[in-house]
Amino acid sequence: MTDYANAWDLLADAIGAAKNESSGSTADVAHLTIDQRIEVAKVAALLSISQELSGLRQGEGAGPEKIEAHLSRIAMHLNGETPPVEFRSFDL
Repeated sequence: MTDYANAWDLLADAIGAAKNESSGSTADVAHLTIDQRIEVAKVAALLSISQELSGLRQGEGAGPEKIEAHLSRIAMHLNGETPPVEFRSFDL
C-alpha cells in the first residue's frame, strides 16, 4: 500500500473512531467538532495536493499546459476551493 493510500485509510479510521465505528468518510463529519472538521479538511487538501504533485512527478503530461493545469488545481486546493469537475483528478 502506498503512503498516499495509507494516509487516506488513517484519516477514514480517525473519522470513524470519533463515531465509535471502524471507519468513516470525509463526507460524514457532522459528529466532529468544528476544530476536528477543519483538521479533516486540511488533511484532505494536503492529500489532494500530493496527488497533483505525484501526477507531475510521474510525467502525467509533461507539457506546459498540463503543468499549468496541475499548478492551477494545487492553487485551488490551497485556497480551499474545489476544482471544477473537468479539472478534478479525483473526488474527495
